[in-house]
Amino acid sequence: MTSVAALEASLTDLARVVAILRHEDWDRPTPCPAWSVGDVLDHVLEITDKFTRFAAGLTDAPRGRAPHARDRRAALEAVITESRAAWSRVDSGRTCHLPFGDFSATAAAGINAADVLVHTWDIARGAGVDYSMPADLVPGALAVIERLAAGDRDHHHYARPPAMADGSGPDTLLIASGRSPNWPERAGE
Repeated sequence: MTSVAALEASLTDLARVVAILRHEDWDRPTPCPAWSVGDVLDHVLEITDKFTRFAAGLTDAPRGRAPHARDRRAALEAVITESRAAWSRVDSGRTCHLPFGDFSATAAAGINAADVLVHTWDIARGAGVDYSMPADLVPGALAVIERLAAGDRDHHHYARPPAMADGSGPDTLLIASGRSPNWPERAGE
């Protein structure tokens, strides 16, 4: 699956999860320390907008813009529509300059896809929604996270993963991205 196709699939999956959230879910905690369900979705909106502006040719060094949407579902719909349009016509020869490195257009789409996939899990877990990552999206996202966590990357954005057993499933992806697949852990476990 291409990085652009993975991004589209990840965004579609996120939209399915967000569609079933209730108003009271926005303030619930998530596996992202100090971030609520609403905060995580706002982050995804901001990051996807940033990568969309790159794909649309508006900038080679995209920076995030804080979302100002009162209706997060409508904002997500708009971001998905804009993302699909921009990535369908991206110049694959361009380089995306991010605070943590320079990446090809293909790699930039993969970074956005991995971010959306993992944060969809965060949102679902925080809201108590039953969610399983699509198996076909996990290997590509894991490869992205492992690449970003390796070497001298800025570990503020992608934490260096703890030592873990070899694997390729969703739990491995979650651990590689600094999460516990068992969140929230119960006292005494």
